[in-house]
Amino acid sequence: MTRHLAGIVDLPYVTPTGRLVTRVGYDPETKLYLDVPMDWGCGAPDRIGPGDVRAALRVLIEPFGAYCFTDAGSVGGMLSSIFATVSRPVLDTCPAIAIDASTQGSGKTKIALSLGAMMMGRLVGVTPFAGASTDDEMRKRMVAGAICGDRFHCVDNIVGHLKSSALAAVLTSGRLTDRVLGVSRTAEVEVRALIVLSGNNMSIDADLQRRSVHVRLDGGSAPTRRAFAFDPVSVALAQRRRIADAVCTVQLAYFAAGAPNVVQGDAGGFAGWNRLCRQPVLWLAREGYADALPWRQVGDPAASMLADPADSDPEIEALGDMLTALW
Repeated sequence: MTRHLAGIVDLPYVTPTGRLVTRVGYDPETKLYLDVPMDWGCGAPDRIGPGDVRAALRVLIEPFGAYCFTDAGSVGGMLSSIFATVSRPVLDTCPAIAIDASTQGSGKTKIALSLGAMMMGRLVGVTPFAGASTDDEMRKRMVAGAICGDRFHCVDNIVGHLKSSALAAVLTSGRLTDRVLGVSRTAEVEVRALIVLSGNNMSIDADLQRRSVHVRLDGGSAPTRRAFAFDPVSVALAQRRRIADAVCTVQLAYFAAGAPNVVQGDAGGFAGWNRLCRQPVLWLAREGYADALPWRQVGDPAASMLADPADSDPEIEALGDMLTALW
């Protein structure tokens, strides 16, 4: 009997039904193959108490604890992004992670590379922003990456306004069709990559806004002069299994609490992400676990996705200004 293989992963994970997967081999529910040493199991405790949840939170934010964020929604977005690095393989679709700041040197690319290192278990590269040719180039790269089995894709240093119908389609459907270069045929691929966008004062159009988690950094007045006691990418790479255990611990605690919908709705159709990455973050905030974090206030990771697109899309704003002037 032929079985569909959605991917090979090397970290334990929790399914959308709340089941912890630590056993080596093929899992029929998720169609993933877990490839870990036979004697290595998940470090999540059998019975999870409040102390275990707080300890897990301190572990999973180790690479990111020195960063400052502009608002509670960005803190929630950062937490949900860490969850997504572990849960992405089991999600049919997942919103992009849009990381931006007001100035250069705030650490956007470092955060992106840290998420990539956690997911892939190695140092990852980024794709430079290609300006007006981004849509065609992004489609080609995503198709090629999916064929090669890439699970992480970062478009770095986005300048100006980003509009990409190909990216919007992938984030919605999880699939993409394109012509194979040099061959008279097309390829339909399943894209299960974690997509990260970064830039200074980045602007994205309405279609991408409702498909992206916004994380905005506060770099201070002189971000390039700040000194970190560690390299976030190195910490993320060295501690990735501990971080994955911590993510699983928090998710299992959330399911043990009945997996409540703290906020109604599935955040624009991302049902799996809503259940495994958004609602656990909202539950942590509601239950008072934010005291284990350096930022204290934790907001809705989907706040930017649910905001009025006219507030951030310059094309919509320009159209409104033109209609007002004509009137």
